[in-house]
Amino acid sequence: MGEQVLAPDEYVLSLHKLSSPKIYIVKKGSIEACLNIGTQRTNKHDSLKTFKTFKPNMYFGAFEFFSHNFKPHLSARSVGVSVV
Repeated sequence: MGEQVLAPDEYVLSLHKLSSPKIYIVKKGSIEACLNIGTQRTNKHDSLKTFKTFKPNMYFGAFEFFSHNFKPHLSARSVGVSVV
């Protein structure tokens, strides 16, 4: 595993995409963790709601890594240029 440079608004994790479970450590920049808000019963489009921002030396993805879950329970996108 190595360093990954992310462009502004680039997703490192996505709710709707299967990915190999990894633990990400933020080295530079910040990453927003987002959840899908909305239900299928309404006619409104589902939207992503930011609930946490990861700053340098914080980590995310531990739940998926330790539970061997290939479907993330959150989306994570870069705010500006970030390095994880």
